[in-house]
Amino acid sequence: NYLSNNENDPAKEYNNEINTSSGSAATRIAYHLNLKGPALSLNSACSSSLTALKIAWNSIQCGDCDVAIVGAASIRLPQSGYIAQPGLIFSAKGMCRPFDHNSDGTIIGNSVSVIILKRLSDAISDQNPISAIIKSIEINNDGNNKIGYTAPSVDGQYNVIKKAIQSADLLPTDISFIEAHGTATKLGDPIEIKALTKVFNELSSTTEKHCAISSVKSNIGHCNIAAGFAGLIKTVKALENHVIPPMAKGYFEKANPLINLSSSPFYITSELQNFNNKKTMYAGVSSFGIGGTNGHCILAEYNKKSSDFKDEMLSITENTKNTENIRVILPFSAKSINSLNYIKKQFKNYFKNYDLTKQNMYNLCNIARTLQM
Repeated sequence: NYLSNNENDPAKEYNNEINTSSGSAATRIAYHLNLKGPALSLNSACSSSLTALKIAWNSIQCGDCDVAIVGAASIRLPQSGYIAQPGLIFSAKGMCRPFDHNSDGTIIGNSVSVIILKRLSDAISDQNPISAIIKSIEINNDGNNKIGYTAPSVDGQYNVIKKAIQSADLLPTDISFIEAHGTATKLGDPIEIKALTKVFNELSSTTEKHCAISSVKSNIGHCNIAAGFAGLIKTVKALENHVIPPMAKGYFEKANPLINLSSSPFYITSELQNFNNKKTMYAGVSSFGIGGTNGHCILAEYNKKSSDFKDEMLSITENTKNTENIRVILPFSAKSINSLNYIKKQFKNYFKNYDLTKQNMYNLCNIARTLQM
């Protein structure tokens, strides 16, 4: 309705409804990219993106698809402010300060993000760039064991986080960082820390401060149905760079007095920290929706330094005395004979003065694989 006004033309109005409906987002992408697997849009409020990730994970696990495109988008139109009222989630100060003693609510953020999901073995085989590994992802719902429909639940969050850690076959002491839901509300933040503390203290006896807590909402606000992916992508980048990310500078001074960190293994940092431990880095990402659908994902860094394929190709060239013994297949295809002949001519010119050194042999193998795929 903000993009066009066609009330005098029912056909245009109907077409506009279809094109702008959230229910058409996944199927339209499938149409344009000619994707044949499951294509669906879903909404579980603030936890929608992690819920979608869980559905995609399940689809790959059960063989419905080999690759999943999982997207989340939330853009507020028109771009405007909001009315802050006592008891609601929006900050009267216009600042989102998760877990801070000055926190008074969240602010509105916009986000569009897409994650490509694939089996690790397939990604390695296909030489895809791998950003992180999903060890587990779990979702559940609070039911009615809470003070109201829109309120969070300690038990609901405790159960989903505990199940995710156990599904990943990890201990809480393995996890170095939690990207929290962290809306900076007086009700939500204490409940989230209480649930996390309950899980970690139950599964591990240590209260040593080994796990940092942060929330991307201090940087960009609450991105509604795309909030989970905003936090997940931030966490992936932290794993890639081996760092513990802080709260946004100036947005955390000291903990909310309703939050008890002293009996927990958690700490909140306002400074970027290097992860210097030689062990694999693991992190958790939480996303909790109004209405009670909770999601928690456990991520691991991908620390393989080089591709199996590259190692294999270089070992072939190193172990072969004469590169003329190596044979590769270069298949060509095109929509017409003229196009095919043109492509063949281009490659022929490229290879005319091709020196089969070790590195060039590796490049040739890459060319062959690209053409085959």
